Amino acid sequence: MAKIKKRRGDALRRLLSWKCIDKKIGEDGYTVYFLTPHGKGLIKNYEEKQHLKEYWTPPWE
Repeated sequence: MAKIKKRRGDALRRLLSWKCIDKKIGEDGYTVYFLTPHGKGLIKNYEEKQHLKEYWTPPWE
């Protein structure tokens, strides 16, 4: 079963150009899905990401 999943990930990575790496590929109410360089889905918490965007300011500003 693990080999099948690995093959699917490898095939997906070959189909997509490298420009797609780390681009958002899907989103629901709480989770954002990204494609990593290894062809695996990386899950990030959407609410935390939004919080950082809205309230965090860089130290040089």
